Amino acid sequence: MTTRPGQPPFFDDARSFSVRVDRGEVGISGESLTALLNNYVFAYEGAPLKQLKAMIEGGRIKMSGTMHKGIDVPFTIVADVSLTSDGRLRMHPVSIKTAGIPTAGLMKMFGIELDELIKVNQAPGVEIVDNDFRLWPDRILPAPKIAGHLTSAAIVGDRLVEQFGSPESRPSDDNSRENYLYFYGGTLRFGRLTMSPTELRLIDTHPSDSFEFSLPHYQVALTQGYSKLLPSGGLRVFMPDYRQ
Repeated sequence: MTTRPGQPPFFDDARSFSVRVDRGEVGISGESLTALLNNYVFAYEGAPLKQLKAMIEGGRIKMSGTMHKGIDVPFTIVADVSLTSDGRLRMHPVSIKTAGIPTAGLMKMFGIELDELIKVNQAPGVEIVDNDFRLWPDRILPAPKIAGHLTSAAIVGDRLVEQFGSPESRPSDDNSRENYLYFYGGTLRFGRLTMSPTELRLIDTHPSDSFEFSLPHYQVALTQGYSKLLPSGGLRVFMPDYRQ
């Protein structure tokens, strides 16, 4: 969907469009989550958390970094992941340490909640309720803005896996063996091409693992792949993972 009335979405400009996710599954690695937190969510002046590092271990998220409370204090939080009733990602701490010292017991003794220690008013899509981090999946990501209903969230292997939508909204020509991004309807510009109505499927050439797609670098990936024009006028593009 265009964000600039009168102009079609332009794939080369992430701010020119938003994406409505009808159905999809996204896997986020600890490395990707680290980059997202440092470079976007807490990348503002005076952020209470910095130098963050996220890892996925033993079915939980382990996040370490520095908390600013007058002085910089190193901390480590280990959290379970679940879904809230209003479709947000919930990270519930099961262990909190500051400067290597267990902190949860002291917080309980003095009646202090995590939201009193850490203020995240300016962090996009992040709220701390009592001791839980609650994240709106459509607000914590940089452009393009996404909209969609989060239906499940869980740790699977070394990934935080989020599922959006429902089976009823799956496109009719779906092939569950493929990793792909599928855009349809409306008008879309990419490079020197314009599709209207859009029927574009970007397909992972290595389906045995997750599809690592980078919008700012999609043209480089295109040159390493190949495309197929469908009888309907749609386009299937096969491309390698970004880091491959």
